[in-house]
Amino acid sequence: MNKKLFILLIVLTMICAILLAVGCDNHNEKAPGGDNTLPSGGQDDNLSGGDGAQQEHVHTYAVEWSSDKDFHWHAATCGHDLTADKSAHTFDENSMCVICKYYSSNGFLFELNQDNASYTVKGLEMDNDNTQIVIPSTYQGKPVTGIDNYAFRHCSDLISVSIPSSIESIGSYAFDGCNALKAVYITDISSWCKINFKGSFSNPLEYAQKLYLNNKLVTDLTIPAEITKFDIYAFYNCVDLSSITVDPNNAVYRSQDNCLIEKQTDRLVLGCKNSVIPEYVKSIGSSAFEGCRELTSIEIPSGVSFIGFYAFAGCENLTKIVIPSGVKIICDGVFKNCSSLESVNIPSGVMEIGMSAFSGCASLKNVEIPAGITDIGQGAFASCVNLTKIVIPVGVTNIGALAFVNCPKLTIYCELSGMQSGWKETWNGNCEVVFDYIRD
Repeated sequence: MNKKLFILLIVLTMICAILLAVGCDNHNEKAPGGDNTLPSGGQDDNLSGGDGAQQEHVHTYAVEWSSDKDFHWHAATCGHDLTADKSAHTFDENSMCVICKYYSSNGFLFELNQDNASYTVKGLEMDNDNTQIVIPSTYQGKPVTGIDNYAFRHCSDLISVSIPSSIESIGSYAFDGCNALKAVYITDISSWCKINFKGSFSNPLEYAQKLYLNNKLVTDLTIPAEITKFDIYAFYNCVDLSSITVDPNNAVYRSQDNCLIEKQTDRLVLGCKNSVIPEYVKSIGSSAFEGCRELTSIEIPSGVSFIGFYAFAGCENLTKIVIPSGVKIICDGVFKNCSSLESVNIPSGVMEIGMSAFSGCASLKNVEIPAGITDIGQGAFASCVNLTKIVIPVGVTNIGALAFVNCPKLTIYCELSGMQSGWKETWNGNCEVVFDYIRD
């Protein structure tokens, strides 16, 4: 008898527990999705109490908002998978929802900088397939000041990019491989000039070639008075640039004949297709004319003693250049990929020809290397496919690797009797070499 009573008590206890567990109807809505959200404090179906009396259950919800990139809601705190007040975000001009204070990333990946006061763009989110991107000026209430190395590398579908005035630096290869880029949009020329570019592939103009200031194509460039530092890649490959002027109140730069010139040093910093170099210019800065595809001719004044790295690289329609006698070093890449260049003189005072100095000069047929040359850099004449003859003087002690690679028509004549210790093993790039050459 006692055993039967004990079993009956257990059964009654289990029945009560089951009634309590299922009494509060679960709508089976999973946050954040679903269409049956309740208003805050919403009531659900009646419950059965332990004594059989009917009780009404009231769901409770968090005061704080929950959110994803599309919606915000109040999540249930009563142990049920319910939401209340679910609705789409309403964003302000800073990409912040005015209701729940959620910040949209606008499809970008961000990283907080070490100063804890600004952000850097790391790239695009996986599901961001936009082809016309607008980089935000702020994220989570802090300025976006940088674009990281490789951030948009190989984003081959990008057509345009808008860069805010808050950007201070763009990392190496940030836009490398963005072959479809057609336009770069900015809103402030001063901010653009101040960006620290980490090489040509960090500037989207490498591919886009067209820069728009407040939606107007930049053809006539005016450097404002406040610009005292100028990045050499700021207008790299800006093919539509046809004139350059400087605000007369600028303390550092002047302009003359469509050239941007540093006052203190008389160094030409930037030129364009219509530039005429003034006679007083003493040096031409690195990348000053780089990528100036429509430049067909330029006369370098006799007083110029230095021409910087890649100064005329990529000037595809330049056919002739005369290097002044005062130049002692032909720097790295200075005439690289000047594919229409047919003739160039190398003055007798030149001692060194830099790495890739004439590489890709496909129209160059003959070059005379003067007796004073001691160094010829790596790849100096690489891919000069129509070069037929070159004479290496006796004083050349160093020749870099692949200095004459991919020169299928070239025969190299050396005044020396054999290869020198400072010549790299691959210096001739499989070109025919004749030693013990005697000049006519």
